[in-house]
Amino acid sequence: MKKELTIAVIGSGPGGATAAALLQRAGFRVKVFEQTLHFQPTGAGIHLTPNVLKALRPIGADRYLLERGCRPSAFTSRSWDSGELLFSLSLGDVAEQRYGGAYLTVHRADFQQALVAAVEPGSITYGKKLESLENSAEGVRLRFKDGYEEVVDLVIGADGLSSRSRQILQGEDPPTFAGQVAYRSVFPASALKILPTHDLTKWWAPDRFVIAYYLTRTKDCFYFVAGFPAIKWPHKTRSVAGSLDELLGAFAGFHPEVRAILQAGTEVSKWPLFERPPNPVWYRERVVLLGDACHPMSPHMAQGAAMAVEDAAILTRCLTSVGASNWKQSFQMYTSMRTGRTSRVQAISSQNRWLREPSDPGWVFDYDVWKEPLPLLEDAIAI
Repeated sequence: MKKELTIAVIGSGPGGATAAALLQRAGFRVKVFEQTLHFQPTGAGIHLTPNVLKALRPIGADRYLLERGCRPSAFTSRSWDSGELLFSLSLGDVAEQRYGGAYLTVHRADFQQALVAAVEPGSITYGKKLESLENSAEGVRLRFKDGYEEVVDLVIGADGLSSRSRQILQGEDPPTFAGQVAYRSVFPASALKILPTHDLTKWWAPDRFVIAYYLTRTKDCFYFVAGFPAIKWPHKTRSVAGSLDELLGAFAGFHPEVRAILQAGTEVSKWPLFERPPNPVWYRERVVLLGDACHPMSPHMAQGAAMAVEDAAILTRCLTSVGASNWKQSFQMYTSMRTGRTSRVQAISSQNRWLREPSDPGWVFDYDVWKEPLPLLEDAIAI
């Protein structure tokens, strides 16, 4: 098996960092190019479902996260005004026994820290915004905005929703506004005047929702997302400072517990939700995409980062199985394994009904990237 080739990863987000760490442990030479100037642990809350924790075990990131994240006892769905219980999915120890992995709610900064720390020191180069790439028989020439160039053997485009890698492969195709905006806030749990009845609750109204949960094992940090319809997103930036008055007005009539949570978030930001249909092109010659670069997810199933991490693990298995020198076959195997699952998750997530009513999430949570059978090569080529 030939592993001397150099693999470039564009982007050090969840998918890119996981891919780099896993490939390095498999013996590959990997370089990561990240457009931010330095490591920036940003973001707010994130759910790490059992399928994610299982995927991260080989790089040890699961242990770091288990020490820091909250293990909610249940995912609870309640009616927006009366508080009526709609569904409660037992988690905690039950999740580990049932699905083979924990369910955590954590700060995204802790999640990213765990992944970047698993990448070999010195292999992430910051301040490198991709401008172009050129495939050839010898490799891929990368050019960056600052004039830097490098030739590598394979490229993994893990550069997110506005992926430059994807644009180069299939042309401009900007995401569309999904008709919904969301307020977000992270704050000390001590600011809550009413303690939440449950440690992870989603409150459902016909056209809007609030989901709220703890971000730390000690339950000293709390987070909410409050989504509601909007005609357009008139701003040029991906987020703006929020208005507490607008937020409370948009959720007038909600249960007193919800109102207390929203009022505790004195610093709120407002974000648009964008969407794009499943990508028809996952790879071209020596360049392959993963995560939001080829299947951007709405946040309603909490599976966007999860699918990127799964992608990274399956791609690593395919490259290891047939060898990086057989990159075409590896990419075909990877694509054949991932398109069906990611398309299904993407479609269901966009509906925003996940776990609203009694249902079995086993098809998502049971999935173990390290146990899924790889397709026969001839089956993959037929895709």
